[in-house]
Amino acid sequence: PPAFAQAAQADLVYLAHSPANPKTEAIVVAENSAIKSVADLKGKRVGLNKGSDVNYLLVTALEKAGLSYKDITPVYLPPADARAAFQRGAIDAWVIWDPFLAEVETNAKARQIGNAEGLVPHYTFYLASRKFADTYPDTAKQVVDELGKLSEWANSHQEDAAGILSTSTGLDKAIWLKTLARLPYGAERMTPAVYNEHQALADTFTRIGLLPVKVDVRSATWSLDKQ
Repeated sequence: PPAFAQAAQADLVYLAHSPANPKTEAIVVAENSAIKSVADLKGKRVGLNKGSDVNYLLVTALEKAGLSYKDITPVYLPPADARAAFQRGAIDAWVIWDPFLAEVETNAKARQIGNAEGLVPHYTFYLASRKFADTYPDTAKQVVDELGKLSEWANSHQEDAAGILSTSTGLDKAIWLKTLARLPYGAERMTPAVYNEHQALADTFTRIGLLPVKVDVRSATWSLDKQ
């Protein structure tokens, strides 16, 4: 999440965000696992990408189930390594996002015990350096507009989009179709509500020690959005 870049003093601004897509990240277990709910994760090894949005999902899901982050053993792995660990049973659960989620559901029959619905919104953010956005505001706005047009095309031409994504990533087209069915593309200007939601993520990461300092997400508000 951009909060980490802000903690590192990157001089960036938020140009836009995608629509919320909570169905595109989830906690999964093996098809025959005895784990049936998030509460069953107590004492288990959970694979995830450290500091990612799924890290926020895991913390939030655990707390809703009456557990804390200290009640599980986080195993920090990038997606490719986590997929291999999941396959051989080296982790008990995996918190992951699409298209990796769709792939493991399709090819390994992984079973969801919860996704981000009702817990975290899960946005993609479009960023720029503050210098670029303030020096070339018309260009920055045009980039957001073009992202919006491309998103509209992808949302209404999922077969074609899945074919393009399959060719560029090597993942089967069926996996991308599964992903696109629950992934709304878009580029929307930032709102106070979205800033507040990302601030909640940053505050959570500070509380559990993933962020070394408290981050003010709104400090990266684009000047045009302040008017």
